[in-house]
Amino acid sequence: MKYLFIGAGAIGSYLGGSLLKAGKEVIFLEKPEYSNHLKQNVFRLVLETGEEYLTELLVFDSLEQAFINEPNVIVFAMKSFDTEEAARNLADYVSKNHLILSFQNGVENEETIRKYCSNSKIVSATLTSAIGKTDRGVVIVEKFRGVGIEDSCEQSHNIWQDFKEAGVNPVLFKSADDMKWSKMISNLLLNSTCAILDMTPGQVMGNKEIFQIEIEQIREALQVMDAYGIKPINLPKVPIAILSYAIRFLPTGILQTVLKKPLSGGRGNKMPSFHIDLYAGREKSEVDYLNGAVVRFGKKADIPTPVNKVLNDTLLYLTRNSEKIHEFQKRPEKLLSAIRKEKMESNDGR
Repeated sequence: MKYLFIGAGAIGSYLGGSLLKAGKEVIFLEKPEYSNHLKQNVFRLVLETGEEYLTELLVFDSLEQAFINEPNVIVFAMKSFDTEEAARNLADYVSKNHLILSFQNGVENEETIRKYCSNSKIVSATLTSAIGKTDRGVVIVEKFRGVGIEDSCEQSHNIWQDFKEAGVNPVLFKSADDMKWSKMISNLLLNSTCAILDMTPGQVMGNKEIFQIEIEQIREALQVMDAYGIKPINLPKVPIAILSYAIRFLPTGILQTVLKKPLSGGRGNKMPSFHIDLYAGREKSEVDYLNGAVVRFGKKADIPTPVNKVLNDTLLYLTRNSEKIHEFQKRPEKLLSAIRKEKMESNDGR
C-alpha cells in the first residue's frame, strides 16, 4: 500500500508519521505556503509515552508530482470545508484502482468525494486520539485512543493491518454511518458553545443553563439518528453508546455531575477546534458540517433541531463577521434567548 495524505496538519501528520515509523510508503500533498516549511524541516512526532520519532517527509505541492509516485490509497485528512475542492482536483487522477480513505469529521464528506471520484472505492474512517500541533510543527499525541475504519472491502483489512503495525490502535466497524455519526456526537460536545460564548469547557460544564444546551443538541442528534436507523456505538476508547444512553435518559443535573470530569476534566482549559478557528480569524468553520448536518438531516426526516440550528447559524455569523464576536462573549443569556425564540418558531411551524 502506498499512501498519499492530502493535508499534513495535525491528523494527517500523526497518521502519516506513524505509518512512516512502521516502515510504510507515505507521501504528503500540501499547499505551497506550507509544503516548503515541511520540506525544509525535520518532522517530529511525540507520542503520549514521551517517545519521539524524527524523520523527513516527502511532500509535494501538486497532484501531478505526487502521482508520479503511484499512490493507491489517498487519505483525506483536511478540514471538511476543504473536501469539495480537494475531491474536484483529484477527479482526473484517480481510478477504480485507487481507494480513498476519509478521516474527516462530519457525515457528508464521503458523498462529496463520491460526487467527483465515483470510480474509486471510498472508505470511511475516524480518529479518536487527541492530536495537537505546535507553532513549530511538532505533532503531539495528547490523548491516545485509536482509529476507526469502515470494514467494507479487502483493502480495509490491509489498511487495518498497516495501521495496527503503525501502533495507532485501529478498529474495524461494519457500519460507516454508525461510526461517523457516533464520532460526530463527540465532536458536538463542548465545541460550538465554547466558541460562541468564549468560555472554556469547564465553564460551560459548570453552568447548568449552558450545559442544558449541550444536552439538547445531542438529544436532537440522537433523534435524527433514530429516524435513519443509525446507532450510537462505542469508538476506540470513547464510550459513545454509553454516553448517548445517559444523555437520553438522565436528568440534566445528574448528567452535569456525572460527566463533568470525563468531558471537561480531560480537556482542562484547552479550547476546542471551533474556538481556535474563530479566534484565529480563519473565516471558515466546520460547524456547518456538524451542527449544520444535524439540521439538514433533521429537516429531511421532519425532525425539529432548533438548538443545533441556532448554534450553527450563530457560529457561522460570527465566523463571517469577526468584528461581532464580542456580541456573545460571556453572554449566555443572548444565546439562550435565541434558542428559546427558535424553539417557539419551530413549534409554531409544526
